[in-house]
Amino acid sequence: MFSVEGEGTITATIDGERVDSGVVAKEGSIIEFKVSFDEQKYEVNGWKGAIENTFDKTRAKLTVSENITVKAILQNKQEVKVAVNF
Repeated sequence: MFSVEGEGTITATIDGERVDSGVVAKEGSIIEFKVSFDEQKYEVNGWKGAIENTFDKTRAKLTVSENITVKAILQNKQEVKVAVNF
């Protein structure tokens, strides 16, 4: 099973082929995940159940060893406000 905490969607692939949440995969299979969302409003705060890609937080992967739920956690982007004094 996989899901998103926040407003977004996840796609998952095994050997380049898209799979649905709840798929039964062989032990040792590598499942790759990608979360999509409005990048102007949200950012990835982490993943549960899968290893986050160091260079691209929108991606994660998992080597199947047991039944597990994977979740991408999104959070609202913080507005950066800068005071400019003259």
